[in-house]
Amino acid sequence: GEEHVVRRFLDSRDIARRPDQLPSRWVIDFGVATLEESSKFADRISEVRERVRPERERNHRALYREKWWQFGETRPGLRRAVASQQRMIASTRVGKRLLLTWQDAPRVAASDATVVYAFDDDFSMGALLSRAHVAWAWNQASTLKGDLRYTPTSVFATLPWAGAFATAAQRDVVAAASRELLARRSEICLTEQIGLTTLYNQMDEGAWVD
Repeated sequence: GEEHVVRRFLDSRDIARRPDQLPSRWVIDFGVATLEESSKFADRISEVRERVRPERERNHRALYREKWWQFGETRPGLRRAVASQQRMIASTRVGKRLLLTWQDAPRVAASDATVVYAFDDDFSMGALLSRAHVAWAWNQASTLKGDLRYTPTSVFATLPWAGAFATAAQRDVVAAASRELLARRSEICLTEQIGLTTLYNQMDEGAWVD
């Protein structure tokens, strides 16, 4: 149905600034579908033909010109990885802090200003939220004007993944802590109508000590 080609579009600013950390915009996303398949959505392909194709035809990359109805980078591997999941983890890619959130896997397309992790369990979220992961990121990643510049190849691919050696009991403790932390974080953001950047800035100043 049409809900599969019109998806919410997540940007790093949504993660950092919105109280709910949800995407603020929408995008037409035909995935890796052929032009014939995409043309079944007549209104949507007409919109892309009118608004996207002229720009893409001027692009110096042949693939971008020839497959004008698709994203420049369709990320088929990522699509396969999250296809069976109801949720996925997404984070900011560049910033003062590494900010992680849950997102709706089937209905969210993520911009190149974000990083997506194909996990749907609370333990993995807890491991990524941990100070160990953040410290590893700062050690392994490059910086941009003093901000963390997270890249999966330099950070995540080299990370000694906690799931490889954690016991079942340890996984349960981390998962529970992750659920509790995110529930409290969400409660504060929604009640105060602030984003994660503001929340963590306030925490740095001594607020929300719980």
